[in-house]
Amino acid sequence: MKRQSTSLLLAGVVALFFICLFAGSALAAGAQLCSKNETPCTVDYPSGTKVEFSLSAGTKLKKFTELVTPVRECSGFTMSGSTAGTGSGTTPVEVPLSTVEFTGCTCPVTVLSKGRLIIENIPGTMNAKVRWAGFEIKEKCSSPETECILGPEASKGIFLRGGAEPVVTFEYAVIPIKSGYGLCGNLEWSSTNAVATPKPLYISGASGESFSGGGVFCRWELGGTPCFPVIPRTFGSGTSINAKLKAGTTSVLNAGFPIVKCEESSLSGEVQDPGSSTEPIVGALSVWTFGGCNCKVTVPSAGNFSVDWTSGQNGALILSGFETKAECGSKECIFGSSVKEGVTFVGGNPAAIKVAAAPVPKKSGIAECNSSAEWAAEYEVTAPKPVYVGEK
Repeated sequence: MKRQSTSLLLAGVVALFFICLFAGSALAAGAQLCSKNETPCTVDYPSGTKVEFSLSAGTKLKKFTELVTPVRECSGFTMSGSTAGTGSGTTPVEVPLSTVEFTGCTCPVTVLSKGRLIIENIPGTMNAKVRWAGFEIKEKCSSPETECILGPEASKGIFLRGGAEPVVTFEYAVIPIKSGYGLCGNLEWSSTNAVATPKPLYISGASGESFSGGGVFCRWELGGTPCFPVIPRTFGSGTSINAKLKAGTTSVLNAGFPIVKCEESSLSGEVQDPGSSTEPIVGALSVWTFGGCNCKVTVPSAGNFSVDWTSGQNGALILSGFETKAECGSKECIFGSSVKEGVTFVGGNPAAIKVAAAPVPKKSGIAECNSSAEWAAEYEVTAPKPVYVGEK
């Protein structure tokens, strides 16, 4: 989360909240594969490093579709290839695939084109979102008679989660339909895959900012416990989050030179990482506007955000890497970096983002600017509705 002056903070919070989410935001999509948990990476794996993963013991690859029941499954699934380059803070790591294998499947699967994996760091984490590009697979079922060609790119819902024992997860990853006949439709894949090599494995980015916690955005609430167990019960990567200043309220940033007030503000963003029981929701803000202000408020850089479940259906929002500027006549101050307290995502229909005395650091500007301004605001989440924060 991140944003300008008073609004900046609030916008950031929204961004965070909407987490809104791992990828249509304006973030550098770089990565490096590291053997140590550090950003930036100082000890990375060289070009040509083999990357291999397969289904975790006792698990299956599950394929969900609205057109066919029961769920299709494969008892075996393996991908491997070698890195082409080392990546950087702004360049992703690509892995041309030499092996893509499916075994023990409900319907036979033929790999027509293996494609490649594109690995991009999720800012604030040592994890990555993964795109599977240039692939083509055929799945043929006898009952009912169906032949579907899937491809050419899966861009949402695939993650590489770093650690001493790294895993690649397909979290209801959308696998698009390219052509076919019978009951063909986009599939959502779900699986947990253990990385055999390299390990340990951490995915470094360009920033040392770190998010922590755990939580997910839920679609339903039941008996006070979010995330009613229906598939899909959580909002996944790529979910758009939109919010606007609550009607009749004002965003106020006590910047000290003067107090900056705005009567209008709206935010839009996207979830990059939908989170888990041990990792927060992470996203980025793409649109942040302010209007009706007593000073000119702009957002040179939006930044990143995370949401960490706290209790009930609520969570704490953190904004990072943002920059907002307030210009009042000849006076100018820039605020930003990170906001780590005072911002709450309140689940509901609609949900809300509440900011109370949240400290916003000063980056530069005249002496009259408070070194740590305080921001207060309340946003209404316009999409999705409803949305709750829950444990997973």
